Amino acid sequence: MQDTDDIESIFSTLPAQDVDALIRLPFRVGVWISASDSTGGAESEADELRALETIIASYAEEYLKSEFVQKLLEKTFSGKDSWSLWAQNVGSVPVECARLTEILESYLPAREVSAFRENLMDIAVAVAMVFREEEDAGSRAPVPGFLERILRALGFSAKKSIHANISRSELKALRTLAKALKVRDPAPLFSG
Repeated sequence: MQDTDDIESIFSTLPAQDVDALIRLPFRVGVWISASDSTGGAESEADELRALETIIASYAEEYLKSEFVQKLLEKTFSGKDSWSLWAQNVGSVPVECARLTEILESYLPAREVSAFRENLMDIAVAVAMVFREEEDAGSRAPVPGFLERILRALGFSAKKSIHANISRSELKALRTLAKALKVRDPAPLFSG
């Protein structure tokens, strides 16, 4: 790992194509999860994309666990005018996640790489939870606090306990993403 006291320096240290891929990745992860399930059609997709914008904006504005992740998401949100281009050909997202995470391991402290992984997974889970696929009334579990606030801000259930209803195809996509990111399998979050 290189010594990176200044997190911002990673954006000038990495090759330009890797920086561009990193900046696009949080948005592409959300689009990939959204595309994993066609249940709900255009209404579902529109809700999920609106939620993705809110999620990225919220994470970019609120310092969470990682200076790197916050700066990355600021750059992702700044690229909003390019999102329609970034949404194309998202089938390679798990491979991109694995490749870019491996690259970051050479440049950032382990805690920053871990926060990057967790953040991508949080984005994916939040997007999957936005549209409740009632005809695939799978497992339900409480939504974590930060995600609950985002979902409430989007006008979804204001009940004290929001429950996730993730379709089988979304859960499969989440598990694929978790494997690519080398994070904990999300399935237990959604089991009764």
